[in-house]
Amino acid sequence: MKQRLHWKKYFAISLLALFLSTTLSSPVFAKKNSVSLQQATANVKKETGGRILSSETQTRKGKQTHRIKVLLPSGKVQVFFIDANNKR
Repeated sequence: MKQRLHWKKYFAISLLALFLSTTLSSPVFAKKNSVSLQQATANVKKETGGRILSSETQTRKGKQTHRIKVLLPSGKVQVFFIDANNKR
């Protein structure tokens, strides 16, 4: 009888570990420190006071990067590259 209880206990612990490992590695938790394209665009617009001409997410050197082109108040066009996986 005790062997059967140990089996159920280990099975329950294994299921819990499997559930936690798949839940914590889901995109909701994995992107905790990431910045969306909309957030990056809003930040650039706020910091520069310029007009956003275009924005897109690209993969550069294996990393997700937001490319944001802005028309500055001075009339110059500047392109910003924001790391999508870092909120800095």
